[in-house]
Amino acid sequence: MKPILTVAIVAATLVIVFLSCNLFGPSKEAKRFDVTGSWVIDSIDNRSTDTSVRNLGLLVLSLDKDSLPLTMIFEPDGSYHFLNSSDSLRGRYRLLQDSAALMVAEQDKENELRFGILNSSDSAFTLMSPDSLVYFLSRK
Repeated sequence: MKPILTVAIVAATLVIVFLSCNLFGPSKEAKRFDVTGSWVIDSIDNRSTDTSVRNLGLLVLSLDKDSLPLTMIFEPDGSYHFLNSSDSLRGRYRLLQDSAALMVAEQDKENELRFGILNSSDSAFTLMSPDSLVYFLSRK
């Protein structure tokens, strides 16, 4: 009787372990964030304690109402356009493999700026610049 009970306990344990590995194991690979398309900059927040950066933040935040809305268009070929009602800026971008950062460079310039992606979804994402300005964008 004891060997049958031991075999039953071992078999039950193996079944539980097998099922729990399949049920609670890693699910399908998470969908990678897709930045391509048109995005509107809804707001900008200054999270820096450095006063020189705070002044830059105030400059950015005090944009003339005529310059709003600010639109970013990320093309599938790695180029971007920054548009407002009176000006535009072009450059290139690349999304890092782990979707943790967006590397941005102005057209004809080598230096890239790293913008950390704080959170992202299909309809909105948040970027933090190297000088701690936080940009809140929503899909247009």
